[in-house]
Amino acid sequence: MKMIFDTLQPLLTTISATADFTTLILNLKQLGIKISGKTLQGVQKDKQTLADVLNECFNRKEVLWQRFDWENGDWCYNSLVGLQRKCDEYCGQFLTTSDDKQYFFYQLLRLWGNNCNEAYKELYRNKDNHKYDLSKPLRKLRVKTYPIIITLVQQLPENDLIKQESMQRLEKGCENSRIKIKQILPEWSIE
Repeated sequence: MKMIFDTLQPLLTTISATADFTTLILNLKQLGIKISGKTLQGVQKDKQTLADVLNECFNRKEVLWQRFDWENGDWCYNSLVGLQRKCDEYCGQFLTTSDDKQYFFYQLLRLWGNNCNEAYKELYRNKDNHKYDLSKPLRKLRVKTYPIIITLVQQLPENDLIKQESMQRLEKGCENSRIKIKQILPEWSIE
């Protein structure tokens, strides 16, 4: 089953003929992030950054999409710590007050790193409980993180290989986690 995650592009296409992108503000409600249409166009042009972030922080991190019964606690701890460090590295690169595009990346990766930290803490608190179900914190992490990933994936062109791989991983993660698409679709609104 092929899931459709591209909710932003039809919205932008619909309004592009009548709207001025310099004054258009898009609001990603679940994440509490607002971005101007002009900044979003800049994000879409930065294909290299989008591909790097998705590849390093999602496609290569099985903890975000693999089957739960293939996971083990130690592996999850290490993977989540590594992922949080990678998000922090990117945040260090993107932290700025003068470039809206980089600040948008910073906001997304800060939220992503915080989600990893929450999941790690829950796993760590229950590390001595051998009957603890790893699927609970990992599923919660995925539900909170997938809107960020979808937001980044939507910015890449349709034929991009990283986009295609990320879409496959998202579908696999949703299937493995029993997550419905309506739980993770970013909700964009225009202000």
